[in-house]
Amino acid sequence: MKKLFYSIFLALFLFPIQKLVFADPVGPTDPQPKTSIKLKNPLGTESFSDLITKATNWLIIISVPILTLMVLFGGFNMLTAGGNQAKFDKGKKIIYNAVIGFAVILVASSLVLLLKEFLGVNQPANP
Repeated sequence: MKKLFYSIFLALFLFPIQKLVFADPVGPTDPQPKTSIKLKNPLGTESFSDLITKATNWLIIISVPILTLMVLFGGFNMLTAGGNQAKFDKGKKIIYNAVIGFAVILVASSLVLLLKEFLGVNQPANP
């Protein structure tokens, strides 16, 4: 039964795709091949320092809602503990870890800014 299914799958889906992929070009072809290819930069940065700056900014933008959700979830656990010390401690640990994680992200972005300032990256050259 499996062999029948696989053979039907190959016949219906993969063989027609092969014709599309290896098809001959339609229309006139250029006798002179182009020597240069221009690719658009998908990252939208011109240098490595711009890439690092974008990455740290993205981390901060993403971490703020995550921090908010984790604090709400930890607070919910603490409020619904109902005298259960283990559940209360779990909520407190969730909030503590979320704040520590956010602090690590803030320190990392601060270090990037300090290193850029110290190394003089993206600063105009003195004439």
